[in-house]
Order: sequence, then C-alpha cells, then structure tokens
Amino acid sequence: MLFLHKGAMIMDEVEEENVKATVSLNLADQFFSATGSEAFVERTMKEALATLKAVAQNGATLNEKPGDTSLESSVGDLPDEPEMTEVEGLDKYIQVGIFSYNSEEERYEISKLVPGETKAQRMTNIGLLLCYVNGGAVTSDDIKEQALRQGTFDKKQMTQRFAKDTRQFVKAKGAVDDDWSVSLTVQGKRNVQVLLDQMLTAAI
Repeated sequence: MLFLHKGAMIMDEVEEENVKATVSLNLADQFFSATGSEAFVERTMKEALATLKAVAQNGATLNEKPGDTSLESSVGDLPDEPEMTEVEGLDKYIQVGIFSYNSEEERYEISKLVPGETKAQRMTNIGLLLCYVNGGAVTSDDIKEQALRQGTFDKKQMTQRFAKDTRQFVKAKGAVDDDWSVSLTVQGKRNVQVLLDQMLTAAI
C-alpha cells in the first residue's frame, strides 16, 4: 500500500491477497485509490507518481487523468496581504498601542498622544514617528492629517519647522509649495528611537 500526503511519502509492504494489490494516494486530502492486479496497481502508481512529480516541478495545477486514474489537486494562492514595509521591532509598539494599522487606507497610523511641549515640537515628533513606521519618506499631507488628529496642526509652523530642521529631516519639494515630503537623517533615526523608547516606557 502506498500512502502520499502533502509531498511526504510513506511506503508500506504491498499486501498480497488473492493476487490483488491496493494503492492509495492522498494529495492534501484529495483522495485516490486503486485496487486490482499487481500489474495494474504498479502501472497506475507509476503514472500517478510521474504526474505528481511533474506538478511539483512546474508548480502547476493537477487536472490530468493519466490512464485509469483520477487525480485532482489544486494549488491555491494565499490571499494577497497589503504591501507593508517591514520595520524592525514594530510589533512591540503596535502591542502597546503606539501605532495601529488602518486596513481601509492600508497604512500605519499613530494611535497614542504624541509628546511635546509645543505644537511645533509635537508636529516634529509626528514627522519622526511617521517616517519610522513607514520605513521611508512621508508627505506633508500625511503629517498634516496626523497633526489634525492630535490637535496640534499649525500650517505656518509645520512648513517652517520641517524646512529648517535639517539635522533630523531631509526635505524634498513637490510640484507646489505645500506639496513636500521628508525622510530621516541619521540623527533623525537616533532621535525617533529615543522618542519611541520614551513612549513605550510610558505605555507599559
């Protein structure tokens, strides 16, 4: 008897009884069995294994019916996951509620109140956090949206702050004055880690 399950093969001795033999295949719970003479079973087994090997090599869907066999198996694709930049250590900040994932917008957002003594400082910290969680540059619109949610938006302060703070941010201009993006400098990456550590300690 031959038993095959998800690519793992276990071979037992072929039971001989009244000159008959049996072969059974289980491909991810798609079951196939054949009983008959040793010659018939041996031929069926060879055809089935040859077809299975071809499917494994090509990664194709198995719909062929070799000889008298009836093997059907489908390789289904996993549902598409939203494309997200993997950020090292992000999970621990999500678990304590600093960040959350917005599945409708397919992006991360800041969920905790961002610290800072002034609106300008809080907007700067929002920029740091968004650059971190996005793993790259963020737009002025993204920063504005989060600043509005945090109750700390000031258009004039935001534009001046990110234009002047060259120690933490690299600013790239867009098509119009209000359209720009920022990414973190080496110092910015260090500062956001300090900020995250403070927020993590306060959240625990």
